Amino acid sequence: MNQLKQILLNQYIGAIVIAFVWAQAVISLVQLVTQPTEMLIIKILDQSNYSQMFGQQSFKLNWALTLAGILYAVALFLAGYLLAMWIYAQPKTSPATESVATDED
Repeated sequence: MNQLKQILLNQYIGAIVIAFVWAQAVISLVQLVTQPTEMLIIKILDQSNYSQMFGQQSFKLNWALTLAGILYAVALFLAGYLLAMWIYAQPKTSPATESVATDED
């Protein structure tokens, strides 16, 4: 496991993976905003043609898909954060270890 961590740290593969995961999360959040907005704009701008072809229908947001998208984005952000902490966080040292290290200097 330490060898994998060193490879991810030294080869910059870890940074690329973290950036990719966070980019996917941002794309997911942008998609959650743009799809309903696009549907609403199309309905407002093309009201006459829309009602002729499909009849009078109200604009409804699918809350189950919206919630799933939000959870997906949160999971991606969390996965990227945990990966970054695993790769880049310094190991915690106890106060006793720090005092021994300073005494040796």
